[in-house]
Amino acid sequence: MKILITSRDVGAAKQNLAFLENIFAANLYAEIKILAQQPAFKIFKKSNFKCTLLGEDCEKACESIIGEFKPDFVLLGLSGFKIGIDEVVRGLCKIKNIKCGVIQDYWGYTGGFDQDSLPNYFFVIDRQAERLTLLNTQGKANCIVSGSPKHEQYRYMIKKWTSDNPFNSSKNSLLLVGQPYEMPGYLENIDYFFRALEGVSNSFDLFIKDHPNNEKEIYSDMLNKYTYPFHILDENQAIEPALVNATIVINCCSTAGLDHSFMQFYSKQAI
Repeated sequence: MKILITSRDVGAAKQNLAFLENIFAANLYAEIKILAQQPAFKIFKKSNFKCTLLGEDCEKACESIIGEFKPDFVLLGLSGFKIGIDEVVRGLCKIKNIKCGVIQDYWGYTGGFDQDSLPNYFFVIDRQAERLTLLNTQGKANCIVSGSPKHEQYRYMIKKWTSDNPFNSSKNSLLLVGQPYEMPGYLENIDYFFRALEGVSNSFDLFIKDHPNNEKEIYSDMLNKYTYPFHILDENQAIEPALVNATIVINCCSTAGLDHSFMQFYSKQAI
């Protein structure tokens, strides 16, 4: 079986990569081709799978690759905010009559796909996710309850992530997981949050993990007027050890909050 995989969002890339790792761990044979845009490409680059990086204008390249590879199935990324490779390839699948699907990160989310061009299958985490997805697509979505490949891997990684503590601090470690700056109202809310921290009496260090979609980090300029210490985590540093070891995790509509909940579920101690 030939499977084409696409991703442009980091969260989607992690789900699709987990799917790949699971099928190969189970010795299930498939011929795989991976196409990605940034920042998803960074995730596949660190893996054991070969991935082709495509730019923003990718329709001709995708059409050529699909024509040559002739996939039996396409696993798309479930991404948001912008239109990119996942939506382009979905359109090509519709023209070429190739079945495609997406792995859903959180309940009811349908990404940037047009209601008239939804993927053929939504692989969702549970029945509640199925109900919400059907609600959000006016009953059009074809849902398959499959669990969450990325989160099911956590049970094997918690011990390692706990030992890889990125916080060199004796104070409380506050981890802010960032979002794309273009999210409506995000920066305004974060500015209020930074202002509120100035009045916190407990000793803490603020650590920020910027969203991979953001090309330029701007938190430092926002925080220079405050007296409390802050640190911007390196963009190449994995977020999972930070989520496990932080005293408090703060997020604004980020799937990192869901990730942290799954880590707590699989951890033998409170995190």
